[in-house]
Amino acid sequence: MVFSSMGGVSATMTNDTKVIATNYSSNVLYNPTIKEIQNAIDSSDDGEDIVIKGSPTDNGLIKSKKNFNIEGENCTFNNIRWKSTKNISFRNINFNSNKCDCGGAIRSEGSVNCINCNFTGNSATYTDGGAISSDLNVMVSDCNFVENSASDRGGAISSDGDVSVYRCSFNKNKASGATLIQTKGGAIYSRGYV
Repeated sequence: MVFSSMGGVSATMTNDTKVIATNYSSNVLYNPTIKEIQNAIDSSDDGEDIVIKGSPTDNGLIKSKKNFNIEGENCTFNNIRWKSTKNISFRNINFNSNKCDCGGAIRSEGSVNCINCNFTGNSATYTDGGAISSDLNVMVSDCNFVENSASDRGGAISSDGDVSVYRCSFNKNKASGATLIQTKGGAIYSRGYV
């Protein structure tokens, strides 16, 4: 199963998928802690897939210097932030009430791909991207963005590259930095093509 492909970034589910989540049954953990997710990313190979079943039991910041793909199953991230220096992909995840200075839910120096994800009430408290901020390209497909906000640009998404949107909805997102002279993207701000 292929997540997507954009700008040379490809995310694919393989038989090498790591399963992370909480109480154990059949070698599957359910409802992981942030530390368990961080350890799985740190110990995985570059570009490896990680499946999270259930929602994390705590909150905090997850960092990565690798390309990775996160597949969710009944998974909601509340007050959990993702920061990456590489390309990241998310599928079937709910991102609710996440706050960070830049990229309320997801901040990446690489490309970001999201499929079938919901972003609700996330905020960038200092700069760009209420839900997502990326230095490269962003691709979202079958996603919903509701009431996300940024103190400057891109109430839902801010990208220094291109933004590709397929079958997504944007409702009540806002960028406070907009002026009468310059629009800064209530839903999407991109320095590339949208």
